[in-house]
Amino acid sequence: MPDAAPNTDSPTLTAYVVGNDDAWAIEPASPRRRWMDEFADGFPYRCLPLSIANQCGWVVRCPVGLTATWYGGNQARDVRIAFDADTERFRHEITSHFGGGVLTFTLPWLFRTPPGVSLYVRGLPNAFVQGARALDAIVETDWAPMTFTMNWRLTDASRSVRFDKGHAIALLMPIRLDLVEATEARIRPLDDDPALAAEYREWADYRRGFIHRKDRAPSEWQKDYMMGRHVDGRTEASHKSRLKLAPFEGPTQE
Repeated sequence: MPDAAPNTDSPTLTAYVVGNDDAWAIEPASPRRRWMDEFADGFPYRCLPLSIANQCGWVVRCPVGLTATWYGGNQARDVRIAFDADTERFRHEITSHFGGGVLTFTLPWLFRTPPGVSLYVRGLPNAFVQGARALDAIVETDWAPMTFTMNWRLTDASRSVRFDKGHAIALLMPIRLDLVEATEARIRPLDDDPALAAEYREWADYRRGFIHRKDRAPSEWQKDYMMGRHVDGRTEASHKSRLKLAPFEGPTQE
């Protein structure tokens, strides 16, 4: 009998191992950030859009601690990389391949996504590395039999930039380019949608009243968006306050 057709009900993101993946890690992104933890009362976590962005994808973590220094030139040799361990191995995986102060991480996987789904490859949202910026890219992983690299531009000449082992060097987020292209972008007067206009004005009055209320305690805050709740108490079934991403599964052992 022929093999059963694969189950395509759930989208898949497959990482095929094509290099040495020892010490590399890939896992669902966390909603937490150190700088957000340092705020009194965890104030930034009250911004749900921020927290959702933090966890919207899978994180690739650096396999080794390293310090990179760019000396201002455009040649590959103008970036000096000092590894904490296993220099001979990692000098082939983490390099200044392109020059111009760009630090390149060669990932040990070939990624595959369903038809029409690409990968948005970027730095970790709402996280920062002093002296370096992650370079965003979108890769058509639904067809390409090629690997891709994650790249960071060192921004300050002669400044040493530190990446610790386990540092999040990339976030992988599935994206549909056909949806982006098919989207019609429009500007309209608010009153073109009377129901939305009425709901917005009700919320705006409610918000102003809360902001200007003299007896409001500093720790008091509105949770309507956090709860997916309208001013009249209705809630949205599609609302998400946290994402639940599946971890990567290893190969089945025979």
